[in-house]
Amino acid sequence: MSHRVVISLLKPPHRSILPSNDLHELPLQRPSLFRTKLSSPPARHFSSTSSSSSSSTTKPILLEKPERFRPPSHPSRLNARRMPRQYAGPAMPEAEKAAQARRKYPHTFPNEGTGMYWFLTNKYVHLWISLGTLFTLSVITLTQSFLSTSPFAHLTPPIASLATAPLAFIRDWVSVVRMHTQYTTEQTAESRSRNIQDAQKRRLYRRAHGLEDVDQDGVGQGVDVKGLEGGEGGGGEGAAAAAAAEWRAGEEGEETG
Repeated sequence: MSHRVVISLLKPPHRSILPSNDLHELPLQRPSLFRTKLSSPPARHFSSTSSSSSSSTTKPILLEKPERFRPPSHPSRLNARRMPRQYAGPAMPEAEKAAQARRKYPHTFPNEGTGMYWFLTNKYVHLWISLGTLFTLSVITLTQSFLSTSPFAHLTPPIASLATAPLAFIRDWVSVVRMHTQYTTEQTAESRSRNIQDAQKRRLYRRAHGLEDVDQDGVGQGVDVKGLEGGEGGGGEGAAAAAAAEWRAGEEGEETG
């Protein structure tokens, strides 16, 4: 009995998993090789199995990502051969499309193919209306300006004669415009000649009083007064004195008036 107790105490603890009767059936090997072959205890294998099982249980289960909801009007991919429908459901029949094209809804744009649709969408109609309005406004402005400034405004024919005698109306208007143009031209020529005469009188006055050198006739000396001086010598001085006296008399008359 004591011999068996000693053998059991001398056996290594990792060999306790084998039965006692199987120890005699093992081949004879060196202790080092036998110890190396049985050096990996089963407990280590069990621990690795338990860790893998625990990791597999703690790992979250991956589910397939569900496809997001897409309404029929906004698909994920557009089909180039078919236009996307703006509503859900079956396609609208051709009879319903034709009925909707002829149907009139309140406060909506007129249907395509009608006269109002052509009038509202035709760019040439809008261009004609815009230019016609601008032309009419310009004619009215010019006419009112002419009637308020022309001295011959009372000679213009009445507007009622345009419907009865359009040619006579146009002819009378042309004659009145010509008279107004001629009158404006005459007034402009008289004003220009009057300004030139005033400049000539001022220059003659400066020459008569020695304010200007008579020998210097060049650019920047003022208007030409050679024809008004009456030649060189005393005649020129007399003409200058007469022009100066006339100019002074005109100035005094304006002051008294």
